Amino acid sequence: MILAMLQWWREGSRRNAVRLARLGAALALLAPIAIVELTRALAGSAKAMQVLPVLVLFAGVAVLFRRGRLQTDGAGGPRRAMPWTIALALLIAVAIGRYDSVADDRRAYGKLGPEALAAQSWARTHTEPDALFMVDPSFIYGWRDYAQRASFGTYREWGMFGFIYGGNAAAYDEGLRRFALFGIDPVAIAEDYERRGLPLRKAGRKIQSKIEKSFNNQSLNALFHIAKRERVDYLLLYSDRFAGDRGDAKPVYRNTAIEIYAVPPAG
Repeated sequence: MILAMLQWWREGSRRNAVRLARLGAALALLAPIAIVELTRALAGSAKAMQVLPVLVLFAGVAVLFRRGRLQTDGAGGPRRAMPWTIALALLIAVAIGRYDSVADDRRAYGKLGPEALAAQSWARTHTEPDALFMVDPSFIYGWRDYAQRASFGTYREWGMFGFIYGGNAAAYDEGLRRFALFGIDPVAIAEDYERRGLPLRKAGRKIQSKIEKSFNNQSLNALFHIAKRERVDYLLLYSDRFAGDRGDAKPVYRNTAIEIYAVPPAG
């Protein structure tokens, strides 16, 4: 873009010198704004902030090139730079979307912060060392590291960690069985996306969304039924996510974000 401006200047288009200066000043203002807002987005700001850099760039381009008000002498000039500016804005949009697709869990879990750590500390100090917890399987985070207690697993563990990373077919079959407990067939979802020519990473997001809805929309008694069959000792729910009927069950631990229930004995 800068080279195009310099070429335009060398070709003697002095009558647009003032407009060129204005264009440079506008771009100089837009660039730091976009960088600052993009940095905030990548640091985990609200989703609205993540699209602001793109909107700023597009707004700037629209104003600067509206109805061809920046005229050229036929040698190109700012109009030739316009596609590159739009391409840059699109690249930023793609980068933001790509980051957003892998960062939702990090932002969502980061908001829990002290509450999550408090629940994990409680589990470490108030349950047996061999206790098995069933946490929301759509979340990905280090439950075992902080709680030092076993987890029934997450959707990524069921579908990827044991098989793709380790080549363990038995782990893959077990993962499919655990998906089936919540009425989900990840293979069918992946095959559907493949037939339609859609990226498989989007199928992964679909699987995550379905497991989240299935887990959080069942009644607590239905989850207890699954937990008993799988010999799970405790259920961990996120209060703002769980929409199922809790019935008369009382949590053995609760804070402002998390509830932990002891699974009733079978029989």
